[in-house]
Amino acid sequence: WWGAKWLVTTTEPSELVLNAVALTYVMEIDELIFKTTVPKQVSSMITAMEPLTVYSKRPRLLREDIPVRALTSTLLIIIFVICFSTSFLASHRDNVTAVVMTMSCE
Repeated sequence: WWGAKWLVTTTEPSELVLNAVALTYVMEIDELIFKTTVPKQVSSMITAMEPLTVYSKRPRLLREDIPVRALTSTLLIIIFVICFSTSFLASHRDNVTAVVMTMSCE
């Protein structure tokens, strides 16, 4: 959320690329720390582990072939983009337009 707000307020294309790369680095730093600090034996043990199966006692409401997690993730991304666009991007665009209009009048 905050990273997206940071990128929206960037106006220069070169700074936008730099900020996007910096944000990517911040988002992936935990994996880099894991790769550099965890011994190779522990890392290979973690990689070789089988996923745990969780059994639910609740009855399933949906069929097995419906990708609920993928649909939910897609819906949440769409909601995030719409909310972010209407709340922050539109107001930032209006501010930039007002500044450009003010600068061109003088």
